[in-house]
Order: sequence, then structure tokens, then C-alpha cells
Amino acid sequence: MDFELNCPKARRVSPAVLKYSFISSSIAIINIKLNDIIGFSLIIRNWIYLQFVFLHAIFVTEMFLSFLAFLTPGVLPLSEREKEKPIALEAYEAMAEEFDARIETKSYNAYLERPATLSLLPDVKGKHVLDAGCGPGLYAEILLDRGATVTAIDISPKMIHFAKQRLGDRATIRRANLEEPLDFMADNSVDIVLSSLVLDYIKNWNSLFSEFSRILRDDGYFIFSNEHPSTKWEVRDDPRQKRRPENYFNLEIVDFLWRGFGKPVRVTSYRRPLSTFFECLHSAGFHLDKLIEAQPTEDFKRANPEDWDKVRRRPSFICIRARKSL
Repeated sequence: MDFELNCPKARRVSPAVLKYSFISSSIAIINIKLNDIIGFSLIIRNWIYLQFVFLHAIFVTEMFLSFLAFLTPGVLPLSEREKEKPIALEAYEAMAEEFDARIETKSYNAYLERPATLSLLPDVKGKHVLDAGCGPGLYAEILLDRGATVTAIDISPKMIHFAKQRLGDRATIRRANLEEPLDFMADNSVDIVLSSLVLDYIKNWNSLFSEFSRILRDDGYFIFSNEHPSTKWEVRDDPRQKRRPENYFNLEIVDFLWRGFGKPVRVTSYRRPLSTFFECLHSAGFHLDKLIEAQPTEDFKRANPEDWDKVRRRPSFICIRARKSL
């Protein structure tokens, strides 16, 4: 059971509070009961009592850290919220250095997804843009160079580190979990939300899209790219997959062994049908403005001739521009 707090930065009391109350009561009850047992070994009684004291100390510490984490979201480790870790956090932490080093010229990013996504941007000069899932900060850098004010967020500590190295003090950069409310963002404070290849790692699109709608100004843009819904379904028999899709129409967890960023890393993500994209946008108050199925540029052919024929014949990424309904 969760208890609601009238606190703008803490929507719920950590379950550690309940654990603390339970353990505290148990210590008192056990101590009383053991004292009532005539002839009960003093050594055994003290041993049992010390076990509960130890548990008590653990939960007091957990409750304190949870309380601090709620008061300072994004500064301390995410504590209670990290008990269900973001689905791809460990993978991106493992490949962060190589990802940062290669992202500017990696063919699938630089010459396939990125040109399509950038083509959806309106004039950003003087606009406030949220880069949701900023990674090492490449999109944020492009936005800044085009005259935007940028807030960049990511769940990965290493990606935040590289973003700060790339951007310095030009942008507001903070660690945040897109599975959680964006309490640090005010209502109607952003002109554009940009999210490049991030949503595959988010389970609850309805909540996230509603948050984006809340922080966007009227008629603001939500622009995002995603792996094409058909892609994970078409490669379901690929031997590099351990968890494979079984029903196209369901939300499913899948994985794939990535080899393009240094040592192989198994990346887990969600797969959902195309209809979900539009249902979630509509539910959050967005209307579709433009949709692009990304196609490779000629630079892709020069950089990666082995995959050229494949990517020009079948979809890899879908890029969408939606607008907040007035």
C-alpha cells in the first residue's frame, strides 16, 4: 500500500516506511514474548533479538535514503525507483564509452536515423527543447548550435558524464528516469520534446506521453524516432536473440546482441505494434503531423556498403512529428 504525501517532489512514501514500522513493532513484541518464556536460553533469546536489531538498522538506513532520494530526485541514486531498473540501463552503461566515440559516424545513426529525425525539426532558434534520453549529447549539441535552449536528460550516469563533457554549461543536464513523472519540469514550459531512439526502452508510453503533453506549450511539437515496429518482428528467428517476439499485437520484451559499439552487448527492449504509437499519442492529446520511414543517405552506402542493399529495401526506423492539440 502506498501513502500519498502533500509534497510537490514526493508523490509517495517509500515502502521502507512500512518495513520500518513492521520491524520496530516486531522487535518489541519478540522481546516481550521471549521474556515471558520461563527457562528460555538467554543465549538463544539474545541471538534472536540481535537479528531483529540488525534488520531494524538496515531498514532505518533504507528509509532515510529513500526519503532523501524523494526530496532530491535525479541527484542521489534513484533508490526505491531503481528497484525495477530501466530495461537497458546496464547495457548502455557497458557500451557508453564506445557509443560516445562512434555515435557521430555510426552508419545506422549518422546516415539513416538522424537525417530523418532532424528533417522533422521546425526552426528551433529561441525555443526551449527537452532532449529526452540525450545519450552523450549529440542531438543537444545540434539543437544548441541552431539557437535553441536545451534541457537534456538521461537515466545513464555515464551518458550524462559524456553529455556534460560535450556540452559544458551550454545546456541544463540532469539524470532522470522517463518511467517516472518529470516533476522538475513545469507545465507549459517547453516548445519541443525530442526523443531519439529512446522509447523502445520505456514500458508505459501513456504516462510518458501525458507528461510530455503537460510540459509542452500549446501547439508544441513532440518529435521522436523509434525502431520500426516491423523490424524486431522480422528478425525474430535471428540467432543473436534470446528473448524473441511471439505475438506482434502484444507488448513484448525482446533482446538483441549488439556488435556495433565495441565488444558485443546484449540490449533488452520492448516491442509493440504500430497501432500503439497512434493510440498513445491520441490519448495524450497529440495529433499526427508527419511520419517518415527513414531511408539511408548516399553517405550510408560509402560508410557501410555491406548493409546498403538491406536498409534501402526494408524499414529500419520510424520517425514521427506530433503536435499538441489546442
